[in-house]
Amino acid sequence: MRFLLKYDLVVIPGELSYLTNWVLLVTSFILRKNIIIWGHGLNYSRLKPISFGYKLMYFLSSSAIFYTEKEMRFYRKIFPNKKFSFLNNTIAIDANTINESYQNAGRDSLKKKHNITHRKIFISCYRFTNPDRRDDELFKLISKCSIQNLDVGFIIIGVGDLKPNFEGLNNVYDYGELYNAQVKLELFQLSDFYLQLGWTGLSIVEALAHKKPIVTLRRSKETKQSVEYHYLRNKYNAIIMNNISGFDKVLAINPNKIGQLSENAFLTYTKELQMKHMINNFKCHCNG
Repeated sequence: MRFLLKYDLVVIPGELSYLTNWVLLVTSFILRKNIIIWGHGLNYSRLKPISFGYKLMYFLSSSAIFYTEKEMRFYRKIFPNKKFSFLNNTIAIDANTINESYQNAGRDSLKKKHNITHRKIFISCYRFTNPDRRDDELFKLISKCSIQNLDVGFIIIGVGDLKPNFEGLNNVYDYGELYNAQVKLELFQLSDFYLQLGWTGLSIVEALAHKKPIVTLRRSKETKQSVEYHYLRNKYNAIIMNNISGFDKVLAINPNKIGQLSENAFLTYTKELQMKHMINNFKCHCNG
């Protein structure tokens, strides 16, 4: 705590349980400190109103930084004159290298290399540790496609206690824990869509950088979504379904439309979600 006193500007996480936060906020007027709250992915909606504790925390702060514009809008209604900025939470990915590799890659040759035999391919890459990811619905969807003998395959990357048992399904290519970056890149390249039905998180940022449009479920009481869900725009860089019965329409999308969705996905990352944008937004807020 003592070392913080030598700084005029202090950034604290938007966490109610940290006693240090409250000490800094309450004494900031006396010590003349500029206290900025970094709201770590606060996921608010009409279904989850902002609590009194958070309202008090942001009232006492000098200003605040949010992960997404949507979060900022919720707080703007309460504090219209407070200095707010949003960063667009992201991860560092070399988009130029990905783009160059896509231009040089032959999709059919990659499918042959990895023994992928289905015509249309969906890839999922995340940890199977969160029940909000709706992997129960994922298993139903994949099983239905297998029973109907549809020419669609599912690449699964990831492990976790909640991972469904895909054994016996002839349309699943299960890579488990995959740390080979080149193999992972090639699997993304040969896929048509990225599939994650709930609590999408930063994994969709990675998928957008890989030019993959996102297929997911619409946020609802049954399906929770993370703050990164805000980056998705239906029929632009994503297909957002009301339920898994809408998957038939996804399968009917023609190659030209998939290509356009893919380019839009990449534009979303390069124009809005690169790490340099997040850093610059942070610097502008602190120096402004």
